[in-house]
Amino acid sequence: QRRMRLPLVAGVCITVPVISILILANSGIFGFDESAHTRRSAMTDKESTASEAKNINGVDHGKQVEMYDKDTGLKYLLYTPSAHPANGLLGEKNEKKGAKNWPLLVFLHGAGESGSGSAMGLVADGITGCPPVELHHKRAVPELHTNFVVASPRTARGWGDSDRLKTFTKNLLANKSLLIDSKRTYLTGVSMGGAGVWRGAPTGLFAALVPVCAAGMARPSEGSVP
Repeated sequence: QRRMRLPLVAGVCITVPVISILILANSGIFGFDESAHTRRSAMTDKESTASEAKNINGVDHGKQVEMYDKDTGLKYLLYTPSAHPANGLLGEKNEKKGAKNWPLLVFLHGAGESGSGSAMGLVADGITGCPPVELHHKRAVPELHTNFVVASPRTARGWGDSDRLKTFTKNLLANKSLLIDSKRTYLTGVSMGGAGVWRGAPTGLFAALVPVCAAGMARPSEGSVP
């Protein structure tokens, strides 16, 4: 029983600050526009090793799929809400002209989830409360699973390379099928990932940062928070 309490406590520590930024974004403080999410689309299993979109207790959930970014070598889980026009796939053919853009949340895992294997390790080894875990099990808060595109990369060598994080995020922003709003891009992470959040600050790509139990701080030479 003593061992079972640890992930629950950690889950609370992670969930509370992340929920806070999601609620703020949804309230309009960060310019969230609910009208952009009225369209619902079918999902497919192409390139997916993750969970199926299902209707659970009357709630529509999106889909989380495993992807690969060739420029950084990062495997990652990409979540798109059920109403997102891209249907969980990366591809120019899914671009919808005139569609409004969606906010993006990038999540950086801790040392315990490190690895070079499948990004699904973030779910298998992840702790309660982390976005990829909650999205996989269909229990993420509505502010997250209905309103945000979520990208959760997996690394085997830490988050000390801010240039790699910058390239990864820029590639997401540049992909037209994802319809990401560059002014509503947020970065969060836990422990080792929390330290990575601070290192991502000088990139100037993120509207807000949510480091959770960050293991250390960014060095002054790495720049300052904008």
